[in-house]
Amino acid sequence: MRARITDSSALRNISPAQITAYLRGRGARQVGELSGRAAIWSWQDEEFLVPVAVKFGDYAYRVADILAALEKIEKRSQLAIVADMRLRDFDVVRIGCFPQEGEGETLGLAQAVDFLGHARDLLMAATIAAAHKVCYRDGTSRLAEEFLKSVRIAWGECCCCAVRLVVPIEPARENVDAPFEKYALYAQSVVPTLHESLEALYLTVQKASQDGSIEDFAKAAAQGLTANMCDALAGMYMDLGAKRLEIQFAYSANRCQPRPCARICLETASILLIKSASRAIRAKKSKARA
Repeated sequence: MRARITDSSALRNISPAQITAYLRGRGARQVGELSGRAAIWSWQDEEFLVPVAVKFGDYAYRVADILAALEKIEKRSQLAIVADMRLRDFDVVRIGCFPQEGEGETLGLAQAVDFLGHARDLLMAATIAAAHKVCYRDGTSRLAEEFLKSVRIAWGECCCCAVRLVVPIEPARENVDAPFEKYALYAQSVVPTLHESLEALYLTVQKASQDGSIEDFAKAAAQGLTANMCDALAGMYMDLGAKRLEIQFAYSANRCQPRPCARICLETASILLIKSASRAIRAKKSKARA
């Protein structure tokens, strides 16, 4: 049985902005409003009545209704959902196998250390790819190291077979030529770069599983995919000892252009192809140097 939040004070501590950002990130759409007191959002055949202010007497009841509906749709606990709502200022990358509550085992210490190391390698590869995409070729390592210092981790809510990489995203400001703003724009590009690279990898894996060709893996490198990303994914899969590896993306509400959540699932056959992808990308780079 999943825990449910019933305390009125706890429910009132969840702001309308956090709820709205969470729904928008899931791909929900605002479809109307109710007498200037609430916004009506629609997602997955459900409607959510989101009060515009905490001051209303029935605020806690409305939030409880929203959490109950989200719990039903997402099939995960309200505590986990609220934890994600509080991350509206962050991009969040969740990596793991995400078993149902009560299933699975926690990782051993050595496995957990290796898993975190591979998670860091995956994000490091994305920071370098993002730096090249936004023309920060000089000082790439410095940018990557500065960015990684800002990232925090949190283990998955059900068991220690998943990790969340929490990336702070600063709101956009007017003076985009200031050094800080240039860095903020770079920081905003890292998680989308990782997302787009893994999407390209996933599509290429699907194609390769049908025709047996690995030539397209080298082409995916143009979208930011690197051999280091492939190696990190394969390493995390082996660390988990699971049948699949999932990567989930949730984007900060501070972004100028909202981005919906996304999920990529890689299974055993995909991981074998990803190992081949790493070799293909490295071979193409070696040939280019020659």
